[in-house]
Amino acid sequence: RLAQMVDELLVLSRAGEHEQPGADVALGEAADRALRRWRGAADDAGVELVRDASDGASTVWCTPADLDRALDALIENAVRYTPPGSRVTVSVGRDRIEILDDGPGLAPGERPEPARHVRLGPVGDDRHGQRFAVARAHGQGGRRRARTLHARSPAHEVPARAGVRHRACLAAAMSDPPRRLSPAKAAGSALAVAAALGLAGAAAFVELGIYDVSATGPHLQPVHSLLEFALKRAVQRRAEAHPPPPDLLTRERVMQGAACFREHCVTCHGAPGVAPEPFALGMQPVPSSLIEATRHWRRQDLYWITRNGIKMSGMPAWEYRLEDGELWSVVAFLDALPLMTPDQYRALVGTGQGDASRSGVAAAPALGAAMAPASTRRCGALVEAPAPLTPALSTAELAQRAFRQHGCTACHAIPGVVGPDTSNGPRLSGLAGRDRIGGKAFPTEDGLSAWIRDPQAIDAHTAMPTLGISETQARLMARYLLAH
Repeated sequence: RLAQMVDELLVLSRAGEHEQPGADVALGEAADRALRRWRGAADDAGVELVRDASDGASTVWCTPADLDRALDALIENAVRYTPPGSRVTVSVGRDRIEILDDGPGLAPGERPEPARHVRLGPVGDDRHGQRFAVARAHGQGGRRRARTLHARSPAHEVPARAGVRHRACLAAAMSDPPRRLSPAKAAGSALAVAAALGLAGAAAFVELGIYDVSATGPHLQPVHSLLEFALKRAVQRRAEAHPPPPDLLTRERVMQGAACFREHCVTCHGAPGVAPEPFALGMQPVPSSLIEATRHWRRQDLYWITRNGIKMSGMPAWEYRLEDGELWSVVAFLDALPLMTPDQYRALVGTGQGDASRSGVAAAPALGAAMAPASTRRCGALVEAPAPLTPALSTAELAQRAFRQHGCTACHAIPGVVGPDTSNGPRLSGLAGRDRIGGKAFPTEDGLSAWIRDPQAIDAHTAMPTLGISETQARLMARYLLAH
């Protein structure tokens, strides 16, 4: 008895530490072991100790030694207080062990100890745990009293029985079931936590305005390298749909490309012996020199960049300003550019003294022997419609593209078109329901397209500029606006 008391004190001293391993324990087997341990003491006390034949026994998760200790306490109490010649019955049901006896119960005025619960988990892969309570119910007026060992959900109470007026609980320290996490779930959880932390860090980084976006300060070198790599991979993937024409490197194309380069490119990129304009030198990133562009880019890559431009770099898209043939002519010129000296470039574009026969561009075998200056050539006539895209876009997408490329979103908010939050001009929605556009034009396709093409011809005092939009593009944009 002294050893048992010491064991119980040790159990109480380690309560909550869960240092004992748990196991799957069959309640029926635990009850049988308890009966064998206490049958001799019951016989000595003249008490019959039996187990009923009820079904529904289950297996629970707990510390076996602590379960045995709880049963010993209940059976010992029942044997001690049951009159000789009476019976103590151990009943095993689903998730419970119940001990019934004919003891006297509590005297009037006595109160039971506060109930205490511990965790107990059912067998299976999903061991969330249940409350495990040891309860004894005391009878009144000679009725039987019941002590019940319950494994149950925390939301449930031990049910009261007929004739029972008091209930108390005896603590039994139980282990929490181990939580087994598969490697895949562990990796998934780790990735989810890392992603959440990354998003939180990025949000804080943006919200606090930590990154310097000024053009006077460069990107960090890792950022610059990452952007360059992403740019190259994105261009190469999309440029595959635009193979160069077989007659790319001809004298005529190079001359046409020289004229386009002189009028539209040299201001930012410079040329052999020619510096970019001052505003271009203040850009970040600085527009690259195109003298060695063909060393880093394929011809179809250069075509795609010239046609579509590059976001957030200052490189514009030229598909609405140069014909498709002119775009390829620029590529042909860039192919010949690395071979040119400053004198040869000036002679070619007609900005200095020199003869085309001395330009040296003919060093490229496919270009022929002599080339006339490009000063008499023009580039950038009104583009009626860009060359077809690959993959093709819907009519609505083409209209949205035209709005962006003609700068409409700089002043107007347009339904379905991504752009800045601006109020320079009116919001272009619901135009079909208006009486007039700009106070002058009728809200029809003809009236709206005429206003888009040349608003100052309709109203000389309007602040809307003439943007050089073709008839085809103006009608495409008008139909879109009237539908939205």
